[in-house]
Amino acid sequence: LQYPEVDVEIKSIVSIRPDGMEEYPLVGAVWDYLLGKEPRSLKQIYDAMRKNEGLSEGYLRARVGFMDNYKEGVRTVVSFGVSRGFIIRVSEDAFTVIEKH
Repeated sequence: LQYPEVDVEIKSIVSIRPDGMEEYPLVGAVWDYLLGKEPRSLKQIYDAMRKNEGLSEGYLRARVGFMDNYKEGVRTVVSFGVSRGFIIRVSEDAFTVIEKH
């Protein structure tokens, strides 16, 4: 049997992350979730982080500091990611990311 040759491009998430993101693991967790998806709302991000344990509440509290609840902590992480240019706000309540080229 002979199979046709197929070219496959493999990229690791680390290699396409914007420079400097390694300093912000919380933002990195949200960035990883958003990568390759249509823009997502804060609720969708919150639900995904909570459901998939992308950010445990204990870890989030330890890193963010004071927060009233988990949702507020995720909102803080997303806002910080936007302020650093790692996460892009595309509307009032929708966010996405871009890959490093």
